Amino acid sequence: EVDNFDRSLCDKDTPIKEQQFVTQLVDGKLLTERIVQGTSKRLVGTTLRELEREGASATTVAEEQAADAEREKLAGNQAFQKREYGQAAVHYTVALERPAFASGRPRAVVLANRSACFLKLGDHGRALEDAAAAAGFDDTYAKAHFRRGLALHALGRYREALPELGKARDLEPKNAQVADAIRFAEMRLSRGA
Repeated sequence: EVDNFDRSLCDKDTPIKEQQFVTQLVDGKLLTERIVQGTSKRLVGTTLRELEREGASATTVAEEQAADAEREKLAGNQAFQKREYGQAAVHYTVALERPAFASGRPRAVVLANRSACFLKLGDHGRALEDAAAAAGFDDTYAKAHFRRGLALHALGRYREALPELGKARDLEPKNAQVADAIRFAEMRLSRGA
């Protein structure tokens, strides 16, 4: 880590280790700038100063980044529907790196979606991590608790799964999948598993 690094260059919604910077000679002086995050052609490897020179405002860039993040989330949803769970997880991971999904319900939704991918891929530990993080960002999001319960169930931790599944049921009382998962976890627990 650099001691004299100007932290005002950082995007406050993105961890510093996930940000990229470029130092270049501009008008005879060294200038360090943050690279704008995004996958659209216009955003890749570009600084805010360069975008502003092209006539883009900070608001326009933020809107492009939000649209870019939403495209990644939708691409993840499409890959999941095609049962391409690994590819879906990659798209969700890219979306999570964007400011549009930095906090609250939007982040919880994408984390819960990636948790579903990890469940399908058999990586129950990572599924549990993402589901727990999703619940941390929005404790009222039923799918976060449902996925956490499913991950705990898949890990054979039925006693821990039941309260999570119960939270999901409380948030979505008519959800048949949640009711089925609770019955199955109770059955496994009663058999001493």
